[in-house]
Amino acid sequence: MSDSFLTLGSVNVLTTQDHGLPLEYWAQRAAEKIISVGDETPMPLREQAHAFKDRIEAVVLHYMQQAIRSHTEIK
Repeated sequence: MSDSFLTLGSVNVLTTQDHGLPLEYWAQRAAEKIISVGDETPMPLREQAHAFKDRIEAVVLHYMQQAIRSHTEIK
């Protein structure tokens, strides 16, 4: 008989009361999905990848803010 193991990824839960999550939260989640940096990545590449991920997060945040401004100006 062989043993079977199932490994699941971690689950993070964040709750709020009386308001939604801030744009920064969503920008960070998007950047995490777009860029994944492995723990075994050599240090110079890992530093560059983290810097790129931070830039992606800033760009996503900027355009989310622009979209909200545009949406609220239309009404």
